[in-house]
Amino acid sequence: YEACARFLKASKDFKAACDLLEIAVSFDPTNSELHYKYAKYLRNKGDKDKAAEHFRKCLELQPDHSLAEFWLGTFGGSDAVPSKCPENYIKKLYNGYASKFEEHLVKDLRYQTPTVINALLQQVTEERGWNSTNNAALDLGCGTGLSGLAFKVHARSMVGVDLSEAMIEEARKKDIYNEVHVADVLGFLREKLIQSENYNPPGEDGHSQPIHQFDLFIACDVFVYIGDLSEVMQTISLLVKNTTLPRGDDSDQPSAIIVFSTEKQLSGDTPFTLNDTGRYTHSKQYILDICRQNDLEVCKIEERTIRQNKGLPVLGFLVVCSIVV
Repeated sequence: YEACARFLKASKDFKAACDLLEIAVSFDPTNSELHYKYAKYLRNKGDKDKAAEHFRKCLELQPDHSLAEFWLGTFGGSDAVPSKCPENYIKKLYNGYASKFEEHLVKDLRYQTPTVINALLQQVTEERGWNSTNNAALDLGCGTGLSGLAFKVHARSMVGVDLSEAMIEEARKKDIYNEVHVADVLGFLREKLIQSENYNPPGEDGHSQPIHQFDLFIACDVFVYIGDLSEVMQTISLLVKNTTLPRGDDSDQPSAIIVFSTEKQLSGDTPFTLNDTGRYTHSKQYILDICRQNDLEVCKIEERTIRQNKGLPVLGFLVVCSIVV
């Protein structure tokens, strides 16, 4: 049944695929994965109510099924919205997408976020008189390296992190990163934070001093996969505080700069929304609040069209922040 359903789905015959999986579920009603797959096909067919019913049945049979919880959350309503996308969803999506990623993103979706946000950073640094050409940069969710190419003018060194092995392999080919790591963005930041808390090398006076790690954090088209930004922002802030010596009063240079993009929340009064695209949108007020709570100054926030979706513009926020220790 599943093999036939996959064939029918590839042929865009979602109704026939759903009919087959409905029969399969009737024969094996306690199979959580069958309920999940049936729900996904129903979702593609446009039958959200019935899809939600089978996502819930999947979760009833297997409460830790993160993908069922995630896709159920895209329907809104009273169902709980997960705080971020499941790692296995992102890995599968981008491992199968890496070879054609750049052509599709730039040509078809007209994605220009790294270039535009780099121009905003340049504008901020010129206005404030900052030196922004000698940074140790961390490119979070680096993908194939599009953001690395845009921001390399600001970096003396650059580390790239991405959850997809295939995307990292494409990034390696550009030869712009000193290091690349296959890792979850938040997990990588947590690991660096733990290292910073456990390792303080002695200074010239024999006392421990922080070890400097990163002073430019880049997250282009990454926070669309994280709804609750509190932990990632807090971890970046703590990492900078743990690894940077206090700034002298005679310097205007920030301890670190953080640049990122989000998609704009178009309605509702919640901090973030999980849309049926499988991407999160954030409100402007939430972005301002989460930065303020973590001692990040929002130097510039601009609303822009960040890409196209089915020929329509997708609005987002481009943000440049700084932190001083």
